[in-house]
Amino acid sequence: MRKTKFIIQLDIDTFTSFQKKKGWNESETAENLNISPEQLWKLKKGKHNPGQDFIAGALIAFPEASFDDFFILPNSLRERKSI
Repeated sequence: MRKTKFIIQLDIDTFTSFQKKKGWNESETAENLNISPEQLWKLKKGKHNPGQDFIAGALIAFPEASFDDFFILPNSLRERKSI
């Protein structure tokens, strides 16, 4: 039996909006998330999906935001969440 892989995606527009509200450039944002500027660039360009370090860093750096503000769950995962 093959396991289904659930991929969490970054809502880039919302994330960028929160970043601008803080007045952070890319380097400052990466530092506050405790990731490299290259990793942030790849996430914002959709070349990588967020991992647990990015997710945790984002929620710590932006305490006014919730998980659902920044991250998009596949429909199948959302259905499981509501059960």
